[in-house]
Amino acid sequence: MASIALVSVLGPDRVGLVAAIAEHLFDIGVNLRDTTFAALGSGAEFVALCEIPTGLTAGQVEAGLKGLPELEGAEIRAVPYAFDPSPALPGA
Repeated sequence: MASIALVSVLGPDRVGLVAAIAEHLFDIGVNLRDTTFAALGSGAEFVALCEIPTGLTAGQVEAGLKGLPELEGAEIRAVPYAFDPSPALPGA
């Protein structure tokens, strides 16, 4: 069963940043759920809730992202999502 991880990248903005992150995550079998990207001046932030396939950990996702040359100088974090991704509806 897939687990959910919060993936965060904060660092210098550069051409191809989002493409490099998304391609790496796709290549390792991660499915993007809610995702945001923001850039201001020379900085950028990418944050996504990701479905991590069975057999892969948030730590492995983080280590893989840290190896991308496009993310040099960025703060990279991938941690298990601490909240219920499918809460019951009120009154259910």
